[in-house]
Amino acid sequence: MGLFDEAAQALGPRSHTIVEAHPDVWANMHARGWASRPRCALVFGRWQEALPRLGLYDAIFYDTFGEGVAEFDAFCAVLPALLRPGGRFSFFNGFCAHSARLHTSFAMRTSACLGVLGLRCRFQLVPCEPPGEEGWRGVSGRYWTFDSYMLPVATLDEPSECRADTPPDAEPGGRAEAARRPNGADNARVAAQG
Repeated sequence: MGLFDEAAQALGPRSHTIVEAHPDVWANMHARGWASRPRCALVFGRWQEALPRLGLYDAIFYDTFGEGVAEFDAFCAVLPALLRPGGRFSFFNGFCAHSARLHTSFAMRTSACLGVLGLRCRFQLVPCEPPGEEGWRGVSGRYWTFDSYMLPVATLDEPSECRADTPPDAEPGGRAEAARRPNGADNARVAAQG
């Protein structure tokens, strides 16, 4: 739908990279002129395949739609290799959207997991009005039913801010450890495959 991308473009970023894997969406992006927008780079493929072609970013938004918790965790593990220190990360927080209790638990889990990687995460409560019955007509699954949204905003600590109380990886050489090693994209690829 391009909602995030249109909002990002309105801010006039120095550069804007979009990774898209769905062929129909890719064709639609080209039909709508995204390939000719200034300072906008389009990368076709899944994020896992695109990692070697990506650089360092000031901000990353990850659309989790269509991916599960395992893919989300793998993406989070490579964030330290993709974000500049002080960089921000957010994602579509639609996990467990059928249960307020589980949704809140997932948010707490995410905050703790990102903390281990050196990202401080907070959730800003945003009031919203889910569509009524008419708004869901033709949609196979309702992906949002709550009257508020927990907007995640995570910031990568500057190297001197990394907390000493952060627990080590459960196993040496784990994904989070690989993502923290120097050499950006190579380590990101290793972390995603690990």
